[in-house]
Amino acid sequence: MTEERKLIIELIKIFEITDVDFLGFSITKDNPIQYHHIVFKEKGGKTTLDNGALLTAKAHFIFHKIVRNNYILSKKITREFKKLNESKTPPDEKYFETINNYLLIYEEKNKITRKRVK
Repeated sequence: MTEERKLIIELIKIFEITDVDFLGFSITKDNPIQYHHIVFKEKGGKTTLDNGALLTAKAHFIFHKIVRNNYILSKKITREFKKLNESKTPPDEKYFETINNYLLIYEEKNKITRKRVK
């Protein structure tokens, strides 16, 4: 098992991730969970628990599009990832409300389908 896979398993346990990722995207067989570097590897980010966020393949792709197209928005979302990671507690309704509000900015200009957290 790779180190990244071990970290994914540990992050799933810490944050009690079951059906949606850190951006609220549904985890499915066709949209599996991935490790996202909060501080990108290219910027010196390490593959560690403290630098990890759990994103599905689709969310990961979309987040990197946000990084390219709306730097300020990507920084706001990254700040939420960091706060969640530092808390070492599962994402709550307030967290997902904040994330949803940020993603609405992106969704208004782009078509994405994402299961909303109830």
